Amino acid sequence: MQEKIKELIMIPKGLLNGVINDMECSLEMPPNAKIKFHYIQLQGGNVRVNDFISVLQQGLIPYALPREEARATTYLNAPQKTAEAREEYVRGSNSGELGELSLYMFLESKEEAPQILSKMSLKTSGNMHFHGSDAVHMKFDQNGNIILFLGESKAHKALDKSVKACLKSINDFYFDELVDGRTQFDFDLKLIKQNMDIGDVELKEFLQKLLNPWEGGKESLYYVNACFIPFELPQLKGLNKQNFREAEGELQKICENSMKEIVNDLTKLLNKNNTRGLLFHFFFVPFPDLDGVKDNFRKMLGYKGENNG
Repeated sequence: MQEKIKELIMIPKGLLNGVINDMECSLEMPPNAKIKFHYIQLQGGNVRVNDFISVLQQGLIPYALPREEARATTYLNAPQKTAEAREEYVRGSNSGELGELSLYMFLESKEEAPQILSKMSLKTSGNMHFHGSDAVHMKFDQNGNIILFLGESKAHKALDKSVKACLKSINDFYFDELVDGRTQFDFDLKLIKQNMDIGDVELKEFLQKLLNPWEGGKESLYYVNACFIPFELPQLKGLNKQNFREAEGELQKICENSMKEIVNDLTKLLNKNNTRGLLFHFFFVPFPDLDGVKDNFRKMLGYKGENNG
């Protein structure tokens, strides 16, 4: 089944490496959490935000459309497919879908965890939000465990606001009772089982049985909350210096200082609030101007207005 899961991947491993660098982190991590830090590469001392948006564009079709439709894309029908994908996106000013598409790209390319349910392709209206997880991905880890990533993204200018909103949303997802003691997590599992974007019958039946609450054999199944959190670091502006290595060194120093604060603050938050032992996987990426990147993202979707969120 492991190879069949890998065959579902739509975004090649390493696709982001031409724009995104990974940061090494030797800091002690909070319990039940993996924290990964990344930064956008420089060009002439400037953060390559537009190139990052361009790379995200490569995920538009596979993220928004059913897998077989996306795989049927050719150079002849690509404009039509792109238009169809854009129509699936919510274009309201408070849309968080910059983070949602980024999360999709990071999970597929960095973690080799393919999307098994595209909520975007289930939308009946381009202006309707789905409740529950922003992403549903799955993979086998190096120990043979099955990891079901349930995604969440928040993109506030204030980093602490994004982190707290993300943790609250996840806590509500699992523990707020909606109907007859059932939570949004219960409804999402049902949605996943009924709408898996998987053509292989054997794999689909295996996963449907695995996610059936009345079936056994779940000893190696783990639910992991994947969180993509873009945040603003104004210090990244003005790195334009003649010496590239000097600019690169300053960029890394700024990001390392931010990384230390994030790990420290997140550890405190999880120690205080994660009393039920939920599992987390965080992606943090800084931007010099978060509103600016949101506007550029919306323009890439074809939206001409400004972001007021």
